Amino acid sequence: MPQSRLVFEGEEPFPLDTGYTPMFIRGSHSREHLLEVYVTGLDGGLPVPRHEHLTEKPGPWPLDPDEKLALVALGQPYLYQERWPQPWTWKETAALPHALRPDAAGPIGG
Repeated sequence: MPQSRLVFEGEEPFPLDTGYTPMFIRGSHSREHLLEVYVTGLDGGLPVPRHEHLTEKPGPWPLDPDEKLALVALGQPYLYQERWPQPWTWKETAALPHALRPDAAGPIGG
C-alpha cells in the first residue's frame, strides 16, 4: 500500500492521520488479518452517515483480446469445474496463449 509502514514490537509510537487506516496483522500459520481503524480528529467527531447518497455502480472494464485470453488461461481449473480448483501460476498462464498463438509478439500485456 502507498505510504505503508511496518510496525515492530518496542518501536516508538507514531501519529496516524485522521480517518480510516487499514492495519494488516500477521497471525499464526501465515495468516493475515485486516483491522480497519478510524482515527477521530481533535474534536472527537465521527463521520456523518450519508444515507441519502447512492453508491455508484462501476461500469464494465473493457478488456482487449489478450487480457480476455489471460483471464481464461488463469481460470482454467474453475472453468473445467475441478474438484479443488486453484488458479494457474503466472508461468502456466503465460504459456497457454503462446501455445495457442505462437506467432503473437511477446508475452501478454507486453
